[in-house]
Amino acid sequence: MNLNILHLNIERRAHLGQVRKLLNDKNPDVVCLIEVMEEEAKELSSFLNYEYAFSPRLFLEESGIKQKEGIAIFSKYKVLEINRYNYGENIGELPVFSPDTVKEKDNKRPDKRFLENRDLLNLLIEANGKKI
Repeated sequence: MNLNILHLNIERRAHLGQVRKLLNDKNPDVVCLIEVMEEEAKELSSFLNYEYAFSPRLFLEESGIKQKEGIAIFSKYKVLEINRYNYGENIGELPVFSPDTVKEKDNKRPDKRFLENRDLLNLLIEANGKKI
């Protein structure tokens, strides 16, 4: 069985309209997103009518409101199991950043870019009677 898998860095909310159009046009079986906000992951799951898993890497705090940013996997097939693996030096509480802290400035990456949690998100799905 072949799966159509789409992987995107959606840069938080920067291109949501284009992402929705791409997902609708391509109709992938599995979608992997990085730099996705938790609320947008929920909304995209409803839009696609897919099951999903989300794993936060950090909090973005803007105007006193903290929102989780992380990685997500969506599946049009039944999700049987979700596994999250944290790795790296900064496992534990999610760090808090302002949007300006995580943006490039003068073509240089921020000094604190490695403080977010590092995660591997893995799903076991059932497609056409097979576990994948």
